[in-house]
Amino acid sequence: MKKIIRSYIIRLQTNKMVDNIDINKEKNINFNQEKMSKQHTQLDTQSLTTLIFLMESSHEIFKEITVHLSKFGLSVAKVKVLQTLFSQEKPMMPSELAKNSGVSRSTMTGVLDGLERDGFIYKGEGDDRRITLIFLSEAGVNLMNTLQPYYAALADKITSEVTKEEQDLLAQLLVKLKRSLEGQKG
Repeated sequence: MKKIIRSYIIRLQTNKMVDNIDINKEKNINFNQEKMSKQHTQLDTQSLTTLIFLMESSHEIFKEITVHLSKFGLSVAKVKVLQTLFSQEKPMMPSELAKNSGVSRSTMTGVLDGLERDGFIYKGEGDDRRITLIFLSEAGVNLMNTLQPYYAALADKITSEVTKEEQDLLAQLLVKLKRSLEGQKG
């Protein structure tokens, strides 16, 4: 996994093979760029290869994070909501919480119900009694204070073979990809 991320970043940066890594022989990557180029000369196989590496890496990272979060009885969506409330340091409406945390509105109800059941949040009214606000409970604050160093250590483990410069480059490239996707939506 770490080797895949490292080769992906360096390959994007230099546009050539690094460390004698043949991307066609990478474990769990079911794509032969050379064969695809010959069969479909009009296709940009480099972008397809990049997308496949990104999807494979994302999947592996998500699996790793999910395993560790399950030790706390949490999902990625629950952590996104808790992190948003924790960093904002104020109660939020479910709709703004969904927008700020990146959790879909359809998923938000179930996530909030689970977090409330576990005692990490509670619901209350705003100044206008028609508005429901979500508050981070003391147990939620304690959980986040415990989880953040754990999560940071996990991030360090996942990126241990990637230099800080490569991490910066990857972050910049991912922002560009995200902007490209957002531009295609609207």
